[in-house]
Amino acid sequence: MPEAIRLSCVPNASSSRLELGRSAIAVVIESLVRDGLGLLPAVSARLPVAPWPDALKLDDSDEGVGLDSLARLDLAARVSELFHVHEVGMEDYLLARRSFGAWIEIVQTALHAGVGALTFRTSGSTGEAKAYRHPVGRLLREAAFWRDWLGKSYPHEPRRILRLVPPHHLYGFIWGTLLSAVADLPTLDRRPDEASLEDLSPGDIIIAAPPQWCFWAANPRPFPPGVLGICSTGPLALETANVLLTQRLSQIWAVYGTSESGAIAVGPATGGGLTLLPRWTRADAERLQDGDPDGEADPLLLSDKLIWLDARRFNLAGRRDSAVQVGGTNVFPARVARLLEEHPEVSLARVRLSPRSGRLEAFIVPAPDTAPGLPARLDAWSGARLSVPERIYGFTLGAAIPLSALGKETAWSVSSTAEQTPVAPPGQGEAGVSNAPDLHKGEEHGY
Repeated sequence: MPEAIRLSCVPNASSSRLELGRSAIAVVIESLVRDGLGLLPAVSARLPVAPWPDALKLDDSDEGVGLDSLARLDLAARVSELFHVHEVGMEDYLLARRSFGAWIEIVQTALHAGVGALTFRTSGSTGEAKAYRHPVGRLLREAAFWRDWLGKSYPHEPRRILRLVPPHHLYGFIWGTLLSAVADLPTLDRRPDEASLEDLSPGDIIIAAPPQWCFWAANPRPFPPGVLGICSTGPLALETANVLLTQRLSQIWAVYGTSESGAIAVGPATGGGLTLLPRWTRADAERLQDGDPDGEADPLLLSDKLIWLDARRFNLAGRRDSAVQVGGTNVFPARVARLLEEHPEVSLARVRLSPRSGRLEAFIVPAPDTAPGLPARLDAWSGARLSVPERIYGFTLGAAIPLSALGKETAWSVSSTAEQTPVAPPGQGEAGVSNAPDLHKGEEHGY
């Protein structure tokens, strides 16, 4: 049985208190620390496997994991920001006390004292990560909604939650930490590259992102009976969703939301439209009105274009800002193409999202007299300048950008171009494929 979340008042109140058990807090802090150390591989290599012992030293002592004072300061600030430790004046304790167990106790004490909100960040792969404050009452109401929704939408008795997304992002926190408690379900955490069908049992609820679902769709082995799939952070291809159902996945649902506001809508990943959660109403063709007690008075303008099917259902029709989703992270193909064109052996570049791999691929017009082997050189050169989600999965070379009969640029065919060299996808980050999908994102599709 999961450690319970205790409410200091009824769930509909806006001043609910959140109290998490030690193990729930430990999983979130560990995920946050691993994510924060992603650019410090020497330190990351010294971190033990989960679960971490309370005595683990988060410093650069002989017993520590190699965190210097600046790295420790940054991580302490991130923990304080997420759990609002600063609200109760305890943020300095995160610097004074350096053991993992002490940080758990500090967060637990702060939550018990009654913080009013938690703050979750976007991944920020294409710019500065943005932080969004979420009142505790609103988080608990969303978790309670999903508990009730499961009772109505899932024909099997839920047994446990299998979380393949990072718990320090809003999607993973609500669906794995809060839902686990309000629905009285245990949560099993797995890195995406560690999850297998052997982990699954009837009644499991899988919380994952499109890359993990695509991996399973490519695996012909059937799912155990009564397994429910939840997908967010980006669109899942209809054909992929249908393949998963042929593999005996009981259901797969798509959740749409933003880091700024939380979940907005839910619908079958096999199509039929997304339905607004009860707190949302349509303000106009592009904006939604939030009816939550802690919601914003001004309507929310979405970064995605919507095609309304009726007053409460819609389909997504692409981004307003030309971003695409790679593993739950916003990337901008035009920006990546401009960077590739800075290479001295590239005359022109075009970048698109591959519907097959879910990764970026590029069409390159080489500069005159370019030597063979350009894709490998471009992969090494661009890999040092791009984030993991932005990296190119395959390069196609040609003498000119493909044009239609009307002279307009058209999609290129990999099989008919001069050269196409797939590049192995980069390693997965600790938080998930492409360094962690994240369900509720501000400009990013999915929270």
